[in-house]
Amino acid sequence: MLWEYPQLALIVGGVFVVFLGLTSIWPVFTLYMQGEGIGLTEISLVTSAYMAANFLFQVPAGWASDRLGRKPLLVGGLLVHVVTSLLYLGAHGSWGFGLLRFIDGIAAAANMPAARAYIMDTVPAARRGQAFGLLGAAFNGGLMFGPAIGGFLGSATGMAGPFWFGAITSLVAGGWLAIKMQGGKPVQHGTDSAAIPVGAPVAIRIPWRAIAPLFVSTIGWGFVGGFFSVVWNIWIHDLGGDLNVIGFSYTLFALPMVLLGPWGGRLADRYSRPLLILIPSLVAAAIYFAYGFITSIPIILALGVVEGAMIAILDPASASYMADVLPPALRGRLQGVISTTNTGMGFVGTLICGPLYTIGPIYLFTLLAGLHAVSAGIASSLMWPQERRLRAQQAAAVAAKGEGTIPALKAEAA
Repeated sequence: MLWEYPQLALIVGGVFVVFLGLTSIWPVFTLYMQGEGIGLTEISLVTSAYMAANFLFQVPAGWASDRLGRKPLLVGGLLVHVVTSLLYLGAHGSWGFGLLRFIDGIAAAANMPAARAYIMDTVPAARRGQAFGLLGAAFNGGLMFGPAIGGFLGSATGMAGPFWFGAITSLVAGGWLAIKMQGGKPVQHGTDSAAIPVGAPVAIRIPWRAIAPLFVSTIGWGFVGGFFSVVWNIWIHDLGGDLNVIGFSYTLFALPMVLLGPWGGRLADRYSRPLLILIPSLVAAAIYFAYGFITSIPIILALGVVEGAMIAILDPASASYMADVLPPALRGRLQGVISTTNTGMGFVGTLICGPLYTIGPIYLFTLLAGLHAVSAGIASSLMWPQERRLRAQQAAAVAAKGEGTIPALKAEAA
């Protein structure tokens, strides 16, 4: 598929390089702050600054990507990452780290919504599940190797090594996209369900009922993101794991997402997306609950592999559903709104997870599991009627034009 859409190959390669560098600092960042004398509560606040910036700036960044194009947002965000990665090495105190994390969060707000919107612009609807599977594989490929590289560099060269590596990779990716990326303006495909011509001088109706499940699903996943940002490294370290073990934990977590991501995309193009979101989410919730009773690092690593496999299935399904229901001219903005909700829950998670972990891990993991299961159940139940409506619309498009978002619809229309 990458050979059919060169610009998709460009974005997939760029995302891999970017996240290779960004994730390389994950094993060392919280421990680096601890080494600077910053306590767990302050670390939670520093991490929340990143989430707060994402929360505040994803909607403006999405609006800018719709008006200015995807390329300026992607390249500009990466150049900011280059600078902040190096400035961390001279930061002191929670205020210094917090300010840099806030700036880094603004840069991150510009990147992924623009990349997802660019895929929606450049890949026809019938192939988007596979495209998002490839994007997820690229992200998780960076996650698979980046933390392992960071853990190795942190052990071999000191804490500075991962930050230098992150700066170099962001610079390489930003330069590559600046030279090679074409277009970047919103594009309407004929089989998009919300078929409104880009730039049409009419009011565009936002399908709030269709996108509401996406907001609900962010409650559980956003909170989990706050947990991983603050507690994961410290939890593994408290159980006896060193930097290499922490880095390896991310590698094992990402491995099934890399291997199964494209397969998950094909599932999303063929089967019910709400079901592909619900079942993996419930399995992940069970894993989070089990973490509260486990002290064996090998078992935790093995469960991380299972969790990664579940995300490889549900992430393309969620992204494909999003692509179907978002009006093309508003993709960047609405993705920004949805991502803002996710980041808002991540912000809440960063504030709660650290203090709750100090009280007792079992309380934290029970809360993680409960939020995740409930939000996934509600979101999926809201998606089913919307999916039926979309299938009916797309079946009508098949009958009229001979093409549709889901390949199986051709047979249904016949």
